[in-house]
Amino acid sequence: MAGTLLALAACKKEKEKESTGEVIEKKGCYTDSYLVKLTNPGITENSFVCPQTTPVATDYNCTNAVFIHLPLELGTPGKKIRFVFSREEVSCLSYTNSPKHIIVKSVRAD
Repeated sequence: MAGTLLALAACKKEKEKESTGEVIEKKGCYTDSYLVKLTNPGITENSFVCPQTTPVATDYNCTNAVFIHLPLELGTPGKKIRFVFSREEVSCLSYTNSPKHIIVKSVRAD
């Protein structure tokens, strides 16, 4: 019996960390990418952002925003969304501290 419980516990998938944000506008390197301002922009909450000590010259930058591919129904400015980070994507932007383009595993309205 104890072995069965251990096996079930080992199969339990760890919950993936969701990030939250607000859609600002359709922008970025891809036709379906949108600028998203992060609700909790700290690096502790979101491993894909720059540290808060990074010198920046724009309101939306690598410390507080990202570019995400979104379906039309979620691409409305002001829409609150939740997503799970998968990996960074190649960017066409030349400014080092611009928001990163990221690929997400799931995205939904908040």
